[in-house]
Amino acid sequence: MNILGNMFIECADFRRTGSAALDLAYVARRPR
Repeated sequence: MNILGNMFIECADFRRTGSAALDLAYVARRPR
């Protein structure tokens, strides 16, 4: 159960970081 919890936490952290990176890339690619 502990391993599953760690995997879940890592997955959530990866998703949050990934979404932040996607937002940054979207803002950087947006023409001004």
